[in-house]
Amino acid sequence: MDVCHPIGRIDFAPRDNPLWLRQIESGSRQFSPRNLIFDILAPMAAPDPILGQIAARFDHLDVVKNRGGYTLCDRQSEQKVARLRPCPDSDGFELFYWSLTHERWRPFGPLGPMELTLDEAREITGNESIFQPPRRSWISRIFS
Repeated sequence: MDVCHPIGRIDFAPRDNPLWLRQIESGSRQFSPRNLIFDILAPMAAPDPILGQIAARFDHLDVVKNRGGYTLCDRQSEQKVARLRPCPDSDGFELFYWSLTHERWRPFGPLGPMELTLDEAREITGNESIFQPPRRSWISRIFS
């Protein structure tokens, strides 16, 4: 057996090319015990006051923070209804809807993004049909 390593994981270097080295296969770094200790001891994230304000106003929807904004999801169907993004240097928010034609979030408003308060955004999402999650049709109720 041509093994140079004490536990037999590395083959010997070929004599015609002594500079050729082989990397030792090791376990994934993300599952090392050291990383687990740091994940456990990592400080808890500070509570987000904006998330609490949005969740209090939109009590019939779930609120998820991601990528600098807050996504509002319907609790029954778990579909995304709207998205709020805080405006810098103010207490207002931009309101977005999901565009089926562009397949991305689009600003709500006749002339582009508008700065709204949470109460205004709640009123708009409650009244406009574009923010209503699609309801199950009678055909889907039969086959589910």
